[in-house]
Amino acid sequence: MLTTWELGAVINIIIKNYVGLMRLFLALNFNNSFKEAVSHIYLKLKKSGVKGNYTLLPNLHMTLAFLGETIKVDEIKVKKVIESVNFTPFELTFNKLDSFVNCGKEIVYLATKNDTLITLVSQLRSKLKNFDISFDEKNFRAHITLLRNAVGFSSELISINKLTASVESIDLMHSHRVDGVLTYTRIY
Repeated sequence: MLTTWELGAVINIIIKNYVGLMRLFLALNFNNSFKEAVSHIYLKLKKSGVKGNYTLLPNLHMTLAFLGETIKVDEIKVKKVIESVNFTPFELTFNKLDSFVNCGKEIVYLATKNDTLITLVSQLRSKLKNFDISFDEKNFRAHITLLRNAVGFSSELISINKLTASVESIDLMHSHRVDGVLTYTRIY
């Protein structure tokens, strides 16, 4: 006989595999030269004794809207949203490391302020509502998560050189595990 937890886990597996639920989000992705610059920040953090769960470089992104567990059919509507947004490429500048606490765990991130980005996110989220697509509506915080469950971080501890990233598109991303490794795959 299965426990309640085991039964829940089995139902979850069935839903994901047979109904087609996917963990989706809309994001900005960054090129390899930007990721290489971030790898140097990782080295600085590690040399300063900062421990935690570092974001894998291929997974670096900025979440614009988290859609959550959604049915594959919704992908078509999400693609229409992306296509309907008035998007032109732009640049983001990052010049500060900072942190915040989420669910009792410290998150270290690269911070940016950009009016074009704020306008883009507002427009994107408005279109998601217009297309009746659910998403996490918490306030947008313009950041790239570098490290979760951080220990030993202080924003005064490490200064960074200004980083610039080209933003070329809004991407629909799928969060899943491949051979046990958290992987973010671009769908559209």
